[in-house]
Amino acid sequence: MKFEVGDNISGQSITTGKYLGLEVMYGKDFHRIYDNTKKMTVFVPIGEEGKLRKLPTKDTVISSLKSFTKDVLIESDQIDGSRYKFFKDKLQLVNFKKSIEVLHDLTLLKKNKEITVSERKLLTSLKDKLLIEISFIMGIDMAMAEEKVTIN
Repeated sequence: MKFEVGDNISGQSITTGKYLGLEVMYGKDFHRIYDNTKKMTVFVPIGEEGKLRKLPTKDTVISSLKSFTKDVLIESDQIDGSRYKFFKDKLQLVNFKKSIEVLHDLTLLKKNKEITVSERKLLTSLKDKLLIEISFIMGIDMAMAEEKVTIN
C-alpha cells in the first residue's frame, strides 16, 4: 500500500497515527508515523507495510457498523476448525471491514454466552482498538462509539 504524508494510519502496533513519510536510519528505510495514542513517533521498516492500513472514511465506518443491527453471525458457515484461529487469521488481513466483522461475531457470541477465554481476550483487545479508531474517524467520544458496536 502506498501512503502519502498526512494520511491517517492504523495497524497492528498503531491504533491511530499520522503518516510522516520515509526516513533512513542506520542505512535502512523506515515509514515514520506519529502514534496519536502513545504520543510518540513509531518507525516501521519498509517491507512490513502489510501491518499498516489507511484509516477508513467516515462513510465506510457507518456502512460497516450496520452489521451490529443483525443478530446472526456473519461468517459462521465458513469456520472450519478453531473459531479463535479463524478470527485471528481474519484479523491478520489488517482490513477494517474484516475487523468489524470479527468484532460483531465475538460480541454476539459473548452476548449468547458462547465465547471461549481466548476469544474473550481477542474481543477485549480488538474492541479497545476499534473504539479508538471509530471515535477518531467519526469525531465522537468513546462512549458513543461503544454504543455503535453494541448488539441489542
